[in-house]
Amino acid sequence: MVHWTAYIDHPDPEVGAMPAESTEVLYGWIRALCTHTYLRRAAEDAHAALMNPHEALVFVYRGLEWLVEGMGFTWEDIAKELGGSKNDIRQLKKTANVETGVRHASKSGMKLRANPRSYGTWVAGLFDIISAARAKVEPGYVSTAGKPGGKIFSRAIPTVPFE
Repeated sequence: MVHWTAYIDHPDPEVGAMPAESTEVLYGWIRALCTHTYLRRAAEDAHAALMNPHEALVFVYRGLEWLVEGMGFTWEDIAKELGGSKNDIRQLKKTANVETGVRHASKSGMKLRANPRSYGTWVAGLFDIISAARAKVEPGYVSTAGKPGGKIFSRAIPTVPFE
């Protein structure tokens, strides 16, 4: 049994000091990621997107694909969970596959790369879907998608997560 102390470099004054609770949250995520391969792969892609803002959309799109292919989500489920429409997902796919050239090379080599100013928004969306996927496969877990997740997520990235 490994014992870690979960902490945040800049504690949230609204939360206060709850070391036992924060440690359980950390253990819960470690268990979930170790138990569910597709959840872990999506989380790995979320991390890769944070580490490579210019390539963020490639990793976000693939992270979503892991959840569609492996966890029974549909693209419509993802749109609904994110508060969007099927057309919004089509636009995301088009952007990932055609417009930015981040998933596919272009003959000119001049297509735009992912915009680092918006990468937080894409990764935050993937974070929400990962949380929703965990709630789907783990009875008792309550998804942090939306505003609660946005607050948590905003502490993990060096930019504003939503424009």
